[in-house]
Amino acid sequence: MMFNLLRAYLSAEKASLRRVLSGLAMIVMSGGVLLLAIGFAFLAAFWGLAEVMPPWLAALTLTATGLVVALILRLAGQSLIRSRRSRDAVSPQDLANLLAREIGLAKPDLKTADATGFVVLAAIAGIIIGRRLSK
Repeated sequence: MMFNLLRAYLSAEKASLRRVLSGLAMIVMSGGVLLLAIGFAFLAAFWGLAEVMPPWLAALTLTATGLVVALILRLAGQSLIRSRRSRDAVSPQDLANLLAREIGLAKPDLKTADATGFVVLAAIAGIIIGRRLSK
């Protein structure tokens, strides 16, 4: 009975993994096609600019433009990551209070807690988060 249950669970997980991997492959392929399209757009812009300026200057202009756009995107991405981290941060005391309230314990004091308490608290947090995500 337990073996059949395990086999059914593993086959369901395999199917889920296949679906996720095929979706990931499609995303990677779309990224490749996007890079190819951007390359052709730069080539078309180069040919257009080479008609009104020397080809070396057209290439230099497009390279500088691409580098500026890449720098702006990188800085915007870093800013987004930093602001999200600071906004989503929760203090350990707040997390301990939330978990204690969730499982019905008294308010914990992290200043006097030992390492075993932290491990148990982390395990309980994992179970609670796992159950909430599975719903």
